[in-house]
Amino acid sequence: MKAVTYSSYGGPEVLEVSELPEPKVGPDSVLINVKAASVNPVDWKIREGYLEPVLDVFFPAISGWDVAGVVERTGPAVSAFAAGDEVIGYVREDVVRRGTFAEQVAAPVTYGEGLAERVRTLAPNGVNAVLDLVGGEALRTTPELLADAGRVVSITDGEGVAKLDGKYAFVHSRWRRPLTRIARTRKATPAAKS
Repeated sequence: MKAVTYSSYGGPEVLEVSELPEPKVGPDSVLINVKAASVNPVDWKIREGYLEPVLDVFFPAISGWDVAGVVERTGPAVSAFAAGDEVIGYVREDVVRRGTFAEQVAAPVTYGEGLAERVRTLAPNGVNAVLDLVGGEALRTTPELLADAGRVVSITDGEGVAKLDGKYAFVHSRWRRPLTRIARTRKATPAAKS
């Protein structure tokens, strides 16, 4: 597998294209064939050693935390994804070792069952905003996670988000330049509890 790596702290001159073994896939992970990865300011700050006091870096290091791609295979404990699924993810770890600037990345699966409970643990008073990228059941869970004045936007489920008085946003690719529209709706309000 090819990856952009660095073996010491420094500027862009320390970056090189390296051939590395395919990442190992743990029981709760998926192997993603990377189609896109984003470059963030934190990437150069880590590479230049500015975050060395707070983040361990194992050389050769691969930068990148954001990924979009296709699942190649899953770990044995993963049931929410299958080979061929298109995915996006944020795969930051507490160390810098294997990032997304590579042909493949092993990414932990941390969502799925219990998502609402995990969000409530982190934000017991609810969250201020939700950007829904999935629709369906994930969107239906949203009202119980929103704070009183919370808002919700969906890019996938216009009908579902309308039932929550949220906003539906879509991109129309028919034009030369993408046209983004956001429907005018009211704020989301949590459903009454029975």
